[in-house]
Amino acid sequence: MVCVESMPFEVKRSGITVNMSDEAHIFHPACKLSEIEDDRGVPVEVGDRVIAIFRTEGDYYAIDDTCPHKGVPLCDGLVDQKSVTCTWHGWRFSLETGCGLDGNRSKVGRYPVRISGENVEVGIPRSNSTHGEQVRAGCNSE
Repeated sequence: MVCVESMPFEVKRSGITVNMSDEAHIFHPACKLSEIEDDRGVPVEVGDRVIAIFRTEGDYYAIDDTCPHKGVPLCDGLVDQKSVTCTWHGWRFSLETGCGLDGNRSKVGRYPVRISGENVEVGIPRSNSTHGEQVRAGCNSE
């Protein structure tokens, strides 16, 4: 499965916001930079959502913290090459797109991240109709 980036925002790199679509999201403080270790997930509550924030290869990512297979927290997953693998059954998701990898046709919501001083902020869609950017149209199987 290959995921194609089709959303109007990008991740945060080295503390600089790149191509963020602030009109579509409301940013909420989620945690402190010091709380996020490299290649580890941090669970945070933003409103009624539980989101996992990751830092890997100098970039920050936010995805829904629940594996769609059995509801296991993805923040506990194994991080490698900008993906996270669920510890229960090995389902793997791209941190960049939320798309399932390795033949997994599921998708988890993803959220834009920005850094404000020492705080990590997560963008929640202004339209509360979905959790994260979950449109499968951005995920294509090969």
